[in-house]
Amino acid sequence: RHGKVLLSRALGHSHGHGPGDHPQAEKRLMTADTPACLFSTSKAVTATIIHILHEQGALDINQRVVEYIPEFYQKGKGAITIADVLSHRAGFSGFTRRGVTTEIFDFDHVVRVLCDQGAELHTKGAVAYHAVTGGYILGEIVRRATGEDLRQNLHKFIKKPLGFEWFDYGAPGKDRSLIAQNYVTGWPNIFPFRQLVEYAIGSSFETIVDLARDARFYTSIIPSANMVATAPEVAQFFQMLLSGGELNGVRIMKEETVRRMTAEAGNTWFDRRLMMPMRYSQGFMLGNSPLGLYGPDTKQAFGHLGFMNILCWADAQRDIS
Repeated sequence: RHGKVLLSRALGHSHGHGPGDHPQAEKRLMTADTPACLFSTSKAVTATIIHILHEQGALDINQRVVEYIPEFYQKGKGAITIADVLSHRAGFSGFTRRGVTTEIFDFDHVVRVLCDQGAELHTKGAVAYHAVTGGYILGEIVRRATGEDLRQNLHKFIKKPLGFEWFDYGAPGKDRSLIAQNYVTGWPNIFPFRQLVEYAIGSSFETIVDLARDARFYTSIIPSANMVATAPEVAQFFQMLLSGGELNGVRIMKEETVRRMTAEAGNTWFDRRLMMPMRYSQGFMLGNSPLGLYGPDTKQAFGHLGFMNILCWADAQRDIS
C-alpha cells in the first residue's frame, strides 16, 4: 500500500498435502517467495508487452490481425483487430474442434489451428472470454512484428529491467521442483458450477492440472496460461502499473500507455463464456461497483483472475497492489 510492503504472508503447503498424495509424502510449507503458476493472469503480462510495443511503434493495436498474420483472414475473421483480441471481443473464444489438450505445447500448431477455424458467429463482436486462444494470436503478432518471441520481449522490457528472478512463461532453466504443485480440490467440483467453469476454460479441472504437471508446460510459451512468478514479483508488476509505468526509478512504459491499457473497452456486458457480466480493458479484467472481482466498490481496480482462485490486481482508489 502506497508503494510499501504492508503484508507478506503465505498459508498452507506448496507440496505434498493435496488429495491423492501419500501420507508420508514430503510436505513443504508455502512461503511468500514460492513460485507458482499464474494461469490466466498471464494474459495481463502478455497484454502489457503488446501495449509497450504499440507505444514504441512496433505494432498498432488498432490494426486488423491479418495485417500481421495474413492467413488469419479465413472463415470470417478478416475484420478482427488486435484490440478486439485484447478485450475478448474477437469471436474465437474457444477451440472449435476440441478442447484444451497437449497440443497447447506446440505454439506453431495452435496458431495454424486458430487461423483455420471459423469465427463463432454467436459471439463475434460481443463479449466472450478467450481462455486460451487469444494469447497465441497475440504472441504470433509479437513474433512477426519484432522477429522475437514473447519470452524474449518479456525479458527485454519487463523481467530484466525490474530484476525479477522468475516471472516468465514457464520456467526455462529453473528448478521446477521449487514451483508450487497444483491440485484439484474443493467445492467447485459440483453441479452446475463445474460444468460452467469447464465451458469457460475449455476443459476439465483435472485436464488443466494434469497439463500443468507436464514438464512441457514449463518449457513452452503459452501466452494465456503459463506465467510462473512469486507473489512479490506479481505485486511489484502491478505496483509498476499503479505508479504510472515506473518502479523504483525504472520506467517500463509511459503513463499514458498505462491509462490506455487499463481503461474500460466498451461497456459492462454479459460474457458468453464466463456467463456473467464483465468489465474488460484491452488486456485486464476490471473491478466494479457495488461489487466486482476484487471486492466491493472496486471500479478503479484492474488485474486478472487465474484458474478460479488466483487473483492479482491493483486498485488506484485504495493505492494497493
